[in-house]
Amino acid sequence: MSKIPLCLLAIIFPLMATAQTYDQLAGMAIDSLEAGRLDAAETLFKRAIATSPSDARNAMLYANLGNVLLAKGQPGDAIAALSTALNYYPLSVPILMQRGQLYLMTGDDDKALADFSNVVDVAPENTEALFFRAYFLAKRGEHEKAETDYKRLLELKPGDKNVRLSAVLFYNSQRKFEQAAALLTSLEKDFPDDEDVLMAWANTHYEAGHSELALADLGRLVEMGSENPEVHILRGNIYKDKGLSELAVQEYEKAIVLGADDARLRVLIGSCKQGEKSRPRRAKR
Repeated sequence: MSKIPLCLLAIIFPLMATAQTYDQLAGMAIDSLEAGRLDAAETLFKRAIATSPSDARNAMLYANLGNVLLAKGQPGDAIAALSTALNYYPLSVPILMQRGQLYLMTGDDDKALADFSNVVDVAPENTEALFFRAYFLAKRGEHEKAETDYKRLLELKPGDKNVRLSAVLFYNSQRKFEQAAALLTSLEKDFPDDEDVLMAWANTHYEAGHSELALADLGRLVEMGSENPEVHILRGNIYKDKGLSELAVQEYEKAIVLGADDARLRVLIGSCKQGEKSRPRRAKR
């Protein structure tokens, strides 16, 4: 058997190494991504795409490339990759959801809303897209449309705690306290002594002008050992409203100990102390 000269082997082996197929490169890229080798995954996805730029399967590769770029801390580049993926399949629900969440992360509300709306158009029962669309519609002041989405969500997921709590927040913002209370009553039946439900009751009672009921809700949370700083912030706000500055300061300081924003609460503490100084003192007998 004749032997291949060493000089010829030196030429053939590099050619064999570079003659990888689209499927091989794509598989290697996915393996690298799953193993956390992000630089290698990025290179391999791009090489695979370059071997067959018009292949419709590139939508998947660009979507995965978006995951790689996001993991590398490049959300803008990740969005660009997902946008290219959508050029192949403009109404791909998973890719639209992925890009919408990235727009949410980067603060581009209008584009996030557009993506979630497109998902709802294609898949009307996609509750995640409905949830985000309702949130953004409410945020931009389109309250009737947002309420329609919340009602639809409640139809699709009537037992979901987070959906109902989000609807409570929406109704409170619209001062529709009866609707909020109806949801909270059903939540309390399904989730008795639940901290999130009790906190939602406290906020609803407070915003509806029933501060004593709010204090009762918050008192129950304190008795249960809640470490949610919002419990003490709201108690502090109620005491401050009542002119009970010393009690308000104690609550704000407790909230800081539990991890609340120090700078924000120091301003409130300062205003309480300033109010205490400016209050007229009783004359001594």
